[in-house]
Amino acid sequence: MFTMILIISLISIIALLLFTKATKDIIRSEYGTYCTDLASTVASSVNVSDVKSVKRDVMKVYRSLPESAVRISDQEDEPGYSEYLRYYAHVQHTKEFSSLRNTLRKIQDASHVQCLYITWPDVATGRLIYLVDGAYVDNWPAGTLEELYDSDFKNDGDITSGFNILLGEDDEGGRIITTAMPICDSYGQVIAYAGLDYSIEAIMGLQLKYTLIVLVILAVLAALAAFTAIWLVDRFIVKPVNKLSEAAVGYTKDVRKDTEGFHRFADLDIHTGDEIETLADSITKMEHDMNSHIANLLSTRNELDKSKEYAEEMEKRSYIDALTGVRNKRSYDSAIENLRADITQKVARFGIAIIDMNDLKHINDSYGHDHGDEAIVTVCRVICDVFDHSPVYRYGGDEFVVLLRNRDLENIDDLVAEFRSGIDALGRDPDSSAWERVSAAIGYAVFDPGSDTDTQSVFERADREMYRDKKEAKAAAEAGNGAEE
Repeated sequence: MFTMILIISLISIIALLLFTKATKDIIRSEYGTYCTDLASTVASSVNVSDVKSVKRDVMKVYRSLPESAVRISDQEDEPGYSEYLRYYAHVQHTKEFSSLRNTLRKIQDASHVQCLYITWPDVATGRLIYLVDGAYVDNWPAGTLEELYDSDFKNDGDITSGFNILLGEDDEGGRIITTAMPICDSYGQVIAYAGLDYSIEAIMGLQLKYTLIVLVILAVLAALAAFTAIWLVDRFIVKPVNKLSEAAVGYTKDVRKDTEGFHRFADLDIHTGDEIETLADSITKMEHDMNSHIANLLSTRNELDKSKEYAEEMEKRSYIDALTGVRNKRSYDSAIENLRADITQKVARFGIAIIDMNDLKHINDSYGHDHGDEAIVTVCRVICDVFDHSPVYRYGGDEFVVLLRNRDLENIDDLVAEFRSGIDALGRDPDSSAWERVSAAIGYAVFDPGSDTDTQSVFERADREMYRDKKEAKAAAEAGNGAEE
């Protein structure tokens, strides 16, 4: 009999351990994946230009401070901590900081995470620098520092890999999942990290509740086992507990395969009429509660995915000119910002071509703005056909800019001649409507690292060349008209 009790006790303990392990695996797998996906969504939803601006302001202060003035977060009770944070106070009053914090809080409210924040890992000094914190309570100001270790990253020391998923505690001792994913610019360069703290206190409480139920019921079973015959033990305890153990082992696998719900315990159909059935019912209820919570998380993730797709579409449209379909002035400004970085790093190699359409006002006044728009599209089509290896931007109403790159930069003189030939052919086409017989002036300039310190000087040279071309074309037309007379 003692042996039987020992066997039952060992089976019960194994079932409990398997149940506990399966629950932990579910939490780490499902919630860890959810948190990583949410951090990636946040990273792709925030305004990259605002992140760059806030990071630039914070890092400017941080790099200007002597080491003796720097304080990390666990020194907040030491003298000088408040003075250290005041160096960054002006950053929190910028419109870029406010915009980022509002974005974080909107996503934070919609997804019910504990807090969202944006940081930058300064690998050189081994510190994690907070840029924006979306928390409403215990908010960490811009410039707050934490110690940083290579092991914090998924691939040791690789800041592009994202942060490891950590299961830890918050300041009040609550259980949380923490992770962060990189925020990248249009060139794929990591400029910051979107991080989050997600409270799993409710899930841990649910796990504890049913773990206690399991412990109590297993204790009762162990006491009754001494008075139960071997055949009853085999029929009503050993086999059902084995089913529960197998269900616990398979539960984690179901989580990874099925997004509609997991029914390992509900499908067991245990009807022993004793504590084992009570145990099965309790675990089935736990399974139902866990399924409901996971379904809510999946629903939130789907909504965030839709929001992300909408935000991406809106972001894409904001960089495209509605009339011509080429990039607009905002897109040009963004490209210029990247070129300035290339100039600073002494790797810049580019040119700028400016094309200005002639007589648009005359077309609008004589034939209407609809035909004026057709004329603009016609000129744009010629530009895109000729400069097909460089981005084309509609800079103004009748003005276009081409950022010359690669093959177009090397063959610029031939391409300018090809453009003029194409425009001239349109202007001489007798079968075209008056508004289709367009003309345009072109000028270009190539960046000279020996004399140019920014993009503006290149732009101004190209602009002068364009106006020179316009004057020469006008003079030639007037001379031709005089000769005809």
